[in-house]
Amino acid sequence: MNAYEDCFQKAMILSWQKVIGSERSQFPSILQNSVDTHVRFAVQCHSPKMNECLFCRIIKGEIPSKIVFRNEFVLAFHDINPQAPVHLLVVPIKHVENLKDPKASDSSLLVPVFNAIREISDSFPISKGFRVVVNCGREGGQTVDHLHFHLLGGRPMSWPPG
Repeated sequence: MNAYEDCFQKAMILSWQKVIGSERSQFPSILQNSVDTHVRFAVQCHSPKMNECLFCRIIKGEIPSKIVFRNEFVLAFHDINPQAPVHLLVVPIKHVENLKDPKASDSSLLVPVFNAIREISDSFPISKGFRVVVNCGREGGQTVDHLHFHLLGGRPMSWPPG
């Protein structure tokens, strides 16, 4: 099985899992929406960039990570070099290099990321506050060419950050 077929199979499983949890009367529309979403995910998995990108390989499950959140648009996992008691990386499933990439202006990419950050923040002991950081480009401190958001909390944050 090649990488595309593997991603497509995962997409179909995700679609059926979503349908199984729904009322019978909603099957056709939920199935179609879910299949459409997950087929797009499978096609994104086949992107040449995704075969090389560290975060894309984590998204595909090729590299292990401590995942704390996943939906069809976003993956969040613990940073391997934490700079705070809570340091998570929130990554769009779709490969976008950084904020300067034209695809980064797509609201269907960014809205799910911010919704996920809000949801994730409720699951960790960061109720007193947290910081979200996005690095862009080498001089901006970006070390992986896949747009990602650092969610940091669990200690007072100082300014300027660095």
